[in-house]
Amino acid sequence: MDNTPVLFGDGVHPSQQTRPAFGWIKKGKDKTIEINSARKRLNILGAINLETMKFEYQDFKTINGIATIEFFTQLENAYPKAARIDLILDNAGYNKSQEVVSFLKSSRIHVHFLPPRSPNLNAIERL
Repeated sequence: MDNTPVLFGDGVHPSQQTRPAFGWIKKGKDKTIEINSARKRLNILGAINLETMKFEYQDFKTINGIATIEFFTQLENAYPKAARIDLILDNAGYNKSQEVVSFLKSSRIHVHFLPPRSPNLNAIERL
């Protein structure tokens, strides 16, 4: 029996700031819009296993090669019995950084990149 998990991974950067898109305001009048106290943005890396629905994620101050390696290490720890972990990712720069390429040479994670501009093929986009 093959115990190779197949994961779909991606980074997400939700913003916690107000972005008015439409509203009813009388012409020539000002309208106060309540906002959060800061323009904070979250940076989250995540991966989902569709077979088990197991979801791993971690938030970072910024997502770069070092953060990606830290997350990949978390994935390896989450699947300690797997000899290999197949991870499907998009072509974000941090996924292809030199640090990540070097890390993957000795990792149990095998990355498979999706075609450019095809988020519809990444199952984690539906999460």
